[in-house]
Amino acid sequence: MPGPNQRETQGQSWFRLTKEDWYFAIPTVLAVAAFFGLDWRAVREHVPPSDLRQVLTAVLAIASIVLSWRGWRIAKRKGVLRPATETIYGRTYHNESVEIDDKMFDHCRFENVTLIFRGTGIPAFNKVTVDGNIVLKSDHVAVRVFHEISGMISRFSGTKKFQSLVIDEHGNVTPIGPLVVKDDRPPGTKG
Repeated sequence: MPGPNQRETQGQSWFRLTKEDWYFAIPTVLAVAAFFGLDWRAVREHVPPSDLRQVLTAVLAIASIVLSWRGWRIAKRKGVLRPATETIYGRTYHNESVEIDDKMFDHCRFENVTLIFRGTGIPAFNKVTVDGNIVLKSDHVAVRVFHEISGMISRFSGTKKFQSLVIDEHGNVTPIGPLVVKDDRPPGTKG
């Protein structure tokens, strides 16, 4: 099974570098260039070795450190959502749009609202009251694609049962929504 950065094509597996991978690859190339890429004899003939070597080594070391740090930060953040950091207590939302990322709604009331999830932080709800219509919107690509795939699979004619599940960072599986069981019998028949 291909990893997250691999794609399998007609029995062959090939590696695809993402933007984040380049932040690690470039410092490696710079480090190799610093130690092996220069013809030091040619450099010594034209420039005093101590000046050029020190400047070149310093520039390559700084570039390597900066790019490695940037790549590490991106890799560390990728796919990790912050837990709720802002607590909202006892507020009533009525006929409005509410951004829910990174917020804990405690004893709040939602009446005819649109909840907006952008995928930047985990929302939490404790003892909330809901009245009227609730719409959940998201501009997060992974959320959109997950729901598109779920909808497509649930409409396949051969699907008898369908259940969406999520897997947390510890491998625990939790159902999302109800188990959908299709009854393919013609209307009015009992079985």
